[in-house]
Amino acid sequence: MADINTIFETSTKRAEAHPKRITKWIHYTKLQDNEGQYCNEKDKEEIEALADMIEADGEVLQDLLVRKVDTDEYEIIGGHKRCRACRLLVEERGKEEFAFLPCYINNVSDIRARFRLFSSNSHHEKTDYEKMYELTEMKKLLEEHPEEFPEAGSGRMVERLARLMGYNSTSTVGEYLTISQNLGDVAMQSFQSGKLKKSAAVELSSLPEKEQDELIEQGVTRHSDIKKVKQKEKSRQTKELLKPRARAREYLDEADAVALERAQEAEGNQENVVQEKQTFPVLKNNDERKEWLNNYQSFGVWYEDEHIGCTYYKYDFDNGARLVVETYKVQKTKWTEEHEQYYFHLIGGPEPPYGSYGVKKWTKHNRYCKHDNSETELIEFLKYIQRNREGDKQ
Repeated sequence: MADINTIFETSTKRAEAHPKRITKWIHYTKLQDNEGQYCNEKDKEEIEALADMIEADGEVLQDLLVRKVDTDEYEIIGGHKRCRACRLLVEERGKEEFAFLPCYINNVSDIRARFRLFSSNSHHEKTDYEKMYELTEMKKLLEEHPEEFPEAGSGRMVERLARLMGYNSTSTVGEYLTISQNLGDVAMQSFQSGKLKKSAAVELSSLPEKEQDELIEQGVTRHSDIKKVKQKEKSRQTKELLKPRARAREYLDEADAVALERAQEAEGNQENVVQEKQTFPVLKNNDERKEWLNNYQSFGVWYEDEHIGCTYYKYDFDNGARLVVETYKVQKTKWTEEHEQYYFHLIGGPEPPYGSYGVKKWTKHNRYCKHDNSETELIEFLKYIQRNREGDKQ
């Protein structure tokens, strides 16, 4: 029969001893604040409340985390509030017994010390600004010293930060980084003070800095209010963009497209509207077809209407179809640069074949129509031309 003592001896392993932590008592005047400390540790009432608690306990119950920076000087990594509370007890209440604080000396590199400053603040109820600051600074450390943080693993920066800093959502990390990168100085001050909440800061950060400043000055700091302002501005811009086209449509409706018809009749007599006959190129794929459509200026100017500021280009196909491109200049706004807006109008030509679900592959207009043709329709039309050209050769 096996000896029971032998069984326990073989099955029970001795726990490995942890490194012994030695507490060193250091005078509060020898402890320096960490320059990188970003949490609000200077609230007088909070420090006084902590001093009351330490005085009631008769001692500081938890060691401060420090590192040696000079012969008899130490930098605080964790424990700024405890140090301030003891300074208050000694200097304002005359409690000399609290002049020495229990400290654990942790001599690590500058980079790891910076990281431990973040982790030691985990007990602190952080503001949104502090969370953003923490993630931004940690991102810099990961970018500049990735070898110091093997525990961060691999992957996208937001994933590594979430893993290292204990965030469950990478989207939350991404939002804080967006704020840090795009929020202007004035808005950032409001965010730091708490007037601007995180959701509002994310919404505001998508605007140019000048517009951010204007909204802050107007007192628009709520997420819903910022969103309404953005939607209103977007609606205004859309209307501004559509105005030239709307005027063109109105003019064409009232005149029954007389200007275009006159231009068609006189196209052989006007020096600036003559289009040289071009040979339709071989377009092998949709990318080439899109490129050909976007290069409409090579068709040549057909007609310019100074009344509404529109310029028209046209291309005549061998099968009797005509492609008219209506263009006008969109003025520069605070959102976009000046650019040319254009619309395609396919007129005449063969009857379009039916595609899937019995729908015609493009819309045929027998005369100029205010309703334009989409790029998808025109690509189908150009495919049709290509197929029929190849069939003729056979």
